[in-house]
Amino acid sequence: MPCGYGIFKKGRFMYNLNEFGKEIKNIRKKGYLTQIDVAEQIGMQRDTLRRLENGKSVPKIETLEKLSSIYGKDIFMILIKHRITIDNYISKHIHEISKNFRNYDYEKISNEITRFEETFSKSNYYNDAHMQTKIHQYKTYLECLANIGKTLDDKSRENIIQLFLSLGLTQTKIKNRRFYIDKLELRIIILLGTVYRFKNEFVDTIELLDIALNEIDTSFKHDREFLYYHILVQFNRMSYYHRLDNFDKVKTIYEDTLSVIDHEIGVNVLFGFLTRSGMNKHFLQEPHLDGLVQTGLQILKDSGDLPQYENNLRKLKEKYPFMNLDIKYCDQTNES
Repeated sequence: MPCGYGIFKKGRFMYNLNEFGKEIKNIRKKGYLTQIDVAEQIGMQRDTLRRLENGKSVPKIETLEKLSSIYGKDIFMILIKHRITIDNYISKHIHEISKNFRNYDYEKISNEITRFEETFSKSNYYNDAHMQTKIHQYKTYLECLANIGKTLDDKSRENIIQLFLSLGLTQTKIKNRRFYIDKLELRIIILLGTVYRFKNEFVDTIELLDIALNEIDTSFKHDREFLYYHILVQFNRMSYYHRLDNFDKVKTIYEDTLSVIDHEIGVNVLFGFLTRSGMNKHFLQEPHLDGLVQTGLQILKDSGDLPQYENNLRKLKEKYPFMNLDIKYCDQTNES
């Protein structure tokens, strides 16, 4: 039974036929086969194969088996790869949602709510308690983002209450840290922490952000998005302590985050990237050359790698004397 957006529902499972069709079409083209070639070999109408590749037709088991023999790949497993679950749906769309939010495109976020509801409206997921929770969390998160102006309004607490309730966290669970947080819940906690900070509710802000940081540094340590989440939470924590004029704490968070960056990608790599970008601005006759290079040097210095900092500063001064690098050598600073 079709469900819209190229989605096909069969029993408990749903499949994205559009994506499946694109993939098998690419497989055929890589084998330098035409639709006529394939149709003749497996004894089917060319129009049937065309509809299959365009996501307009539901594949039969026999068709999948025949295509597997021609393409030398398990086409049934490729179809399984395009099975739609709540988790892979959210993972696929969440970064686009974040981009829309950064661009203040709240209408697209509202449209995503409609698309999400249409995709899962006829799914048996609604009969599963866990999936009901995830569906409710995602919709609540999107509604809050799409209506962020009201959410940040001091007179409105509806979205905040709904967000907090969607997590299912009690004060006992928070105090004893007896819970597991997935990526969607992590985003909800970060959003809640940000909203509380805007409302000057500082106790709730830091409590939630500390929970998020603890979960990231334990449960997500080996996740490919670890660095993104870590910096995102640390940025929010720095903003929180700035509001309290606790600049020593901000400095500590900055240094801790630099050490994480150094461990994950290397501060030298970051320095090299900023320096090379700055130099390229010079050759393109664009402004801000010195600023990028100085930022790279400052990060290198703040990371504690003073020998590397001094060595790179000397080399830059010798090779590019036209740059205004007013950061002093460490040994000169110590002497003064």
